[in-house]
Amino acid sequence: MHADMADLLQFFDSSSLVTWLALIVGILIFLYWQGLYYYNAILGGSPLPGPKPWPWVGNLLDVFKYDGIHKMLLEYFHKYGRVYKICIGRTPSIVVCDPEIVKQVMVKEFSKFPNRPPFVKPFPPFDSGLFVARDEPWKRIRTTLTPTFTAAKLKQIVPIIENASDALINKMQKFAETGKRCFCCSCDVFVKGYATMLLGSFII
Repeated sequence: MHADMADLLQFFDSSSLVTWLALIVGILIFLYWQGLYYYNAILGGSPLPGPKPWPWVGNLLDVFKYDGIHKMLLEYFHKYGRVYKICIGRTPSIVVCDPEIVKQVMVKEFSKFPNRPPFVKPFPPFDSGLFVARDEPWKRIRTTLTPTFTAAKLKQIVPIIENASDALINKMQKFAETGKRCFCCSCDVFVKGYATMLLGSFII
């Protein structure tokens, strides 16, 4: 053990500054390459326009630059057009702003795009929810739920939504006419009550 430590210390003492610099530069180059590996492998050769990503963080720094991800995407839309590529962290992405292409993806070719980015991977059985399930489990759940959302059935809940909306509007109208302020409640409380009223009506 002591001999190994002595050999290691002797190696450090005998190593020149050039060796250490070469080692550090090699590590930095590896980290840079690894940080852009997925982007270069998937979208690196794509002809799509887009901002140049940083290693590991991608284009996330522009979120702070433009004061919000929605403003960042809008700025990219004006700069790069209706279809462009970005990198969120190490995840390459294609942003589509053209209504016709969105319709093609979300309606006509929907079966080819069943999955969504797994921002959170819940443990079973919570990984079987509609918004987190993937591939075949997701298709099975969607097939089961699709008959529930037909046009005829959705029309049946329109009166329920209208009644809840009227109740919310009347409540807000009273505050507007009297000029009173409800110090115990805020706007989000009314909206939450509106949502609760809707859900309760659906269940009943």
